[in-house]
Amino acid sequence: MENLVAGATADFPPNYRKRESLSILPVNSKRVKAMTIAVGFHCDDGIVIAADRQFTSQGFFKYHEEKFAFEDKGDLSTRIIFVFSGDPGLFKEAHQKIMGFLRLAELPTVDLVQQTVEGVLTSMGWKEHFLDNSLFMLVGVVEPFENPVLLVFNNRSLHQAGKGVQTIGCGDTSLIRYLGDHLYQESLKRSEGIALAAYLIKKATQYVDYCGEPIDVFCLDDYSGVVTVSQEEIKAAVQKMESQESQMYDLLIQKPFSSPTEP
Repeated sequence: MENLVAGATADFPPNYRKRESLSILPVNSKRVKAMTIAVGFHCDDGIVIAADRQFTSQGFFKYHEEKFAFEDKGDLSTRIIFVFSGDPGLFKEAHQKIMGFLRLAELPTVDLVQQTVEGVLTSMGWKEHFLDNSLFMLVGVVEPFENPVLLVFNNRSLHQAGKGVQTIGCGDTSLIRYLGDHLYQESLKRSEGIALAAYLIKKATQYVDYCGEPIDVFCLDDYSGVVTVSQEEIKAAVQKMESQESQMYDLLIQKPFSSPTEP
């Protein structure tokens, strides 16, 4: 994939200053539709993250672009994957600044990654609502010999995810939350997590405006690092889930709907 951070430099100090000039799109910009989708969650042997690739420009023109970037230098390094929903220009700006600073650290910790993400987003006007409906992110981080952590930026907060399906963008709609809440189990194997993540994105592409295939799925753990799931495996997983929909629907009607909660 294209190296989004080529030439990036850390042009801000650790104690971040607020940007004097916000070179970002207006909140209601029609250039790029923000409400695309990404989901992520913990499974028994790591984290699974998935996203669609569709963007909508000028309210009707659709095009496809990857919504991820990752840093993986192999064993004994901190591996990081970013998946976003929203405006690609804002994401590239945020990602370049985040990685520009983190690359100055010999071995970034989860805490440093979270502090850096928060500092950059704050400098871009997050807390003044300049990023509302324009940028959402899932950030998977794993240090050597540690369990991976999933960070969620959903405009309301930046926090470490607990159990359950985390959604950003239009993934926060009732349909996807309902399916995620009811189909997720705390003891999912990686293969089951891949199938669930791909299935949730597939349903979004079928029933939610501004979402569209192809689907990308990634896994993260301290042993394998960032793993890109092949399109063949994604399609096979979706087909298997769809073949079992009648049984899944029996589960869906047995559980009450749960609203999203803040950490």
